[in-house]
Amino acid sequence: MARTKTSARQTLLDSATVLLAENPGASFIEIAEAAGVGRASLYRHFPTRDDLVRELCLEALKTMDEAVSHIYWTAKSSAEALEMTINAMVPLGDRLYFLTRIGEVTDKQVTKEMTRQNKDMLQLIEGAQKEGVLDATVTPRWINGVFTGLICTAWDAMAQDQVSANEAASLVSRSLLKGLSPLPQDTLS
Repeated sequence: MARTKTSARQTLLDSATVLLAENPGASFIEIAEAAGVGRASLYRHFPTRDDLVRELCLEALKTMDEAVSHIYWTAKSSAEALEMTINAMVPLGDRLYFLTRIGEVTDKQVTKEMTRQNKDMLQLIEGAQKEGVLDATVTPRWINGVFTGLICTAWDAMAQDQVSANEAASLVSRSLLKGLSPLPQDTLS
C-alpha cells in the first residue's frame, strides 16, 4: 500500500512540475486533472498550494543535486565539469524551468538550497573562467543566467520534439562555450 501512495505522490509531483513550468498560475483543479487524480487526492498529499510548491522546489533541487553530485569527484577540470554539468542538466530542464517560472518562494529551506546551488554553479563558472574556457571579463552571474536560459531553451525544444536530449546538450554546450557564430567549414559535417 505504501508503494501506491508513493507512486500517486510522485505522479502528482511529476505532473505538477511539468504543468507549473508551462503555466505557473495553474489551479489545484488543473494540477489534479493533469495528474489524473481527484482534488481530494491532491489535497490529501498537499493541503495547500504553498505545500505543493515547496515540495516541488525541494524535489527539483534534490534531483539536480543527484544528477551532478558525481561530477565534482570525477571531473579533471572546471571545463570538463561544466560539460558534464550541461549533459546532466539538459534532461532535467523541466525542473530548472519550473524553478525559474514559479516566482518568489519564501520557504527558508528552499531558499537555502537554491542559494547553495547557485553558489556552486558560480564557483564552477569562475573555475572555467580561470582556465580560459569562459570569458573572464563577463560576470559569473551573467554567465549563470545565460546557462539557465540555455537549459530552459533546450528543455522547451525537447518538449516540442525539435531535438533529442543529446542534440540539446550539444547545442547548449556550443552556445555557452563558443557562441553562435558560424563554425569553421572544416568542422561542419
